[in-house]
Amino acid sequence: MTISLVGPIFSGAAAGGDGEATNNATTVNVLSGIVRRIDIAYLGSPPAATTDVTIATAGVNAPAETIYYKESSATDGSFYPETLFNLNTTGAAIASLYDFMAIHDKVTVTIAGANAADYINVYIYLEN
Repeated sequence: MTISLVGPIFSGAAAGGDGEATNNATTVNVLSGIVRRIDIAYLGSPPAATTDVTIATAGVNAPAETIYYKESSATDGSFYPETLFNLNTTGAAIASLYDFMAIHDKVTVTIAGANAADYINVYIYLEN
């Protein structure tokens, strides 16, 4: 097992009114591997009551999929996103059975509900 670190992925400075500013950025390169951990660093003074972060595949190589979503927060942290297992016969989710997510796509980082000029840096740890 090899772990590689991608980042920082800079969201870009949010533009718009306070509590409504947004921006996003997509990686230039395709990221490929198992997402083991995500670190989010909030920069500027984003309001915790309204700032949302979405980290998702861009839908370049496969349908877009949300890797991680954090609502109403401005606290730096490390997160371990997982996805539900699905039955291979019907596609129905198997309750309470999770695993790490595999990706092979560009990744988009979005900040929303922030103040003007706020931004985030995201670091993704991939198992190759």
